[in-house]
Amino acid sequence: MTAVAGTSPAFRARIAGWVVRFYFVPALVLALIMVVVIASTQPNMNWAQTLLFFSPFALVAMASGMAPLAGGGGVDLSLSASMTLCCAIYVVWLAPAGLGGLVSIPIIVAVGMLIGIINGLIVTRLRLSPLIATLSMNFVLIGVCVKVAPAPAFVRTGWAYDLGRGAWGVPAGVVLIAIPLVVWLLLRLTPFIRSLLATGSNDAAAYASGVNVSLVRVLAYALGGFMAAIGGFALVAVSGAIDASTAQAYLIPGLVAIALGGTAIEGGRGGIVGPIAGIAFLFLLQIGLGVAAIGQSWIQVIYGVALVGAIVFSRQLSVAGRGR
Repeated sequence: MTAVAGTSPAFRARIAGWVVRFYFVPALVLALIMVVVIASTQPNMNWAQTLLFFSPFALVAMASGMAPLAGGGGVDLSLSASMTLCCAIYVVWLAPAGLGGLVSIPIIVAVGMLIGIINGLIVTRLRLSPLIATLSMNFVLIGVCVKVAPAPAFVRTGWAYDLGRGAWGVPAGVVLIAIPLVVWLLLRLTPFIRSLLATGSNDAAAYASGVNVSLVRVLAYALGGFMAAIGGFALVAVSGAIDASTAQAYLIPGLVAIALGGTAIEGGRGGIVGPIAGIAFLFLLQIGLGVAAIGQSWIQVIYGVALVGAIVFSRQLSVAGRGR
């Protein structure tokens, strides 16, 4: 008897291949559903302002997705603290000194990338677990944040603050999120992204093919640090304030977003669309829960459940990919 087309091995293989290739689609669909729900229940929603508040979450999610791409158990738990430190340096030192974007942007980007490079070197040269190395860096950065801004500080001048107030005539969230997107698209025109994914898929094979595995992994952490630095400017644009006690506020959402977006925790699969879609779903879900007057404590429960479910989903994608 001829096998039913919908249950044939060939058909299942095509479906598995489609799911593996378009791993970010489930998170994207969930995010779009939440957009429809929020738009229908909150017709007066200021989407430009919402996008601005969303931008720090999007940037830390994109940054969190870089280290895992290089494999080796790559993860960066210091990105939320790095983003907060970059914000603190700008608010406490650079903006009061009257330094404009041409000076402040390179300084903050250099700080973020330097933190990423140090993380990468600790992982590749000292052979420490990325989890331990970046968690230790997280504690160091929290301490530095407290030293730079021992009390909440505010700034009401400067290009980053003006950007958040609409002075550029363009929604600030669009500008801030577009920066890493453009950088990622430009990098895709180079061999780096192929080397990055090859290293994450099979570092031994990549090394045998001439890829400098250690350098690629260090650059992956540096790229995450760059995105976290842009996230520091996003924090300034949102409120023009720095509070060191919030240094870990974006850690868990970033991790949940990359797993929910289909990024392979073990490396070799991922990009920038999946983390954005994953964090968009979580962000809009948080807004929906707030509208429904559901307590903040339940949001943490949802984050935990979503993280477990997302990791299971990511592993299933990896199994399907290996089978294909």
